Amino acid sequence: MDNSLRWDEPLARVKVENLPEYERVDTERVNSEQRPTKDDYDRYIYLIEVMKKYNYDEETLYEKIPFKIKDVVFNSILYEANKALLKIADILGNDRNEIETWIQRTKQNYIRYFCPDEPSNLLLFDYDLIAEKNIVKKTVASLVSLCTDLLSQKQAKELASWMKHSHMCRENCVHEHPVITSISVDDLQFNPLNYWRGPVWININWMLHQGLRNYGFIEEAKNLKKSIIDLVAEHGFYEYFNP
Repeated sequence: MDNSLRWDEPLARVKVENLPEYERVDTERVNSEQRPTKDDYDRYIYLIEVMKKYNYDEETLYEKIPFKIKDVVFNSILYEANKALLKIADILGNDRNEIETWIQRTKQNYIRYFCPDEPSNLLLFDYDLIAEKNIVKKTVASLVSLCTDLLSQKQAKELASWMKHSHMCRENCVHEHPVITSISVDDLQFNPLNYWRGPVWININWMLHQGLRNYGFIEEAKNLKKSIIDLVAEHGFYEYFNP
């Protein structure tokens, strides 16, 4: 989620130095109002330069890189991927110990990092390792945990109910196809055209559909699936959609 507002604060801390010249191709193909800003890209390129400087050594980068986030979406997908890898290992008759260790590590730390200590909070948020705090932004990333089996049924129910809220363009939303937007429509930075700062993404909505179904919210899953299909049927296939 390249330019998600989740990254605004941690990226703003990154001091760009000795930036090499680079040429953007994306803004030649797509209107710049739909793409990350130049400041964003300067920081993306700078972070790549930092990685190159330390030869992509993970242990060194963990200490040196100025942008260090535990991403709830990445970790959710990684967890599910490791579970799939475990099944493949079993089919092939390979040792499963290392994969099980990865899975257990996620299970032990997932809720600890991504659930802030606020009784009223229903959502899960990324964790900024440098600022040592959660990044409390209402985006679709906070719902992706539904795709895992790491939630209690109560937590899953809370996320499913939040998905219906008008914040994410579901119930009470005037849009004809009420799929989930990439950030809350009530956020002051909501931009219906700009990549991960407002538009609807089918891939993420599909993941949420799967999560709803897996936790037993069958009717909600069916409704979301219908909205996804209706959206594409009316407007065609696109990378993302203006909600």
